[in-house]
Amino acid sequence: MEDLTTKTVMSVYTTVESRLPELAVEDGQLIFIRDKQTIALDFDSKRTFYKQIEELPTEESRASLLAPVTGRYYFVMDPPVLWKYTENGWVQITTPPEDLRVVEEYVDILRNRVNGSVDEDGNFIVMFDESFFIQE
Repeated sequence: MEDLTTKTVMSVYTTVESRLPELAVEDGQLIFIRDKQTIALDFDSKRTFYKQIEELPTEESRASLLAPVTGRYYFVMDPPVLWKYTENGWVQITTPPEDLRVVEEYVDILRNRVNGSVDEDGNFIVMFDESFFIQE
């Protein structure tokens, strides 16, 4: 019999509000909007914004909170999981992502490491800085 497993695929992005429209709504995206100090979660083909969020460094720091605020969202950085504290206790909103993608950081890396020029035929020639390649 075939072994079927379910995987939760989640991508984490960081951006600014003006670039948010460039990210299409896709279930499983958690988006940090740095200039607005807001998080958006794409779920069920909708993007929901969360504004009252407290960042916590670790799961241990969340579990040891003495007086979490009912109705407030808490984002644990390690592992990256969004929680909400309710009258009934903690509710986990997301699971840790298997694939962590921080789009703007990749774009900045590419901007700093890719050079290009146009040849006489109008073709764009890309030249990579040798530090662009990652040694395993």
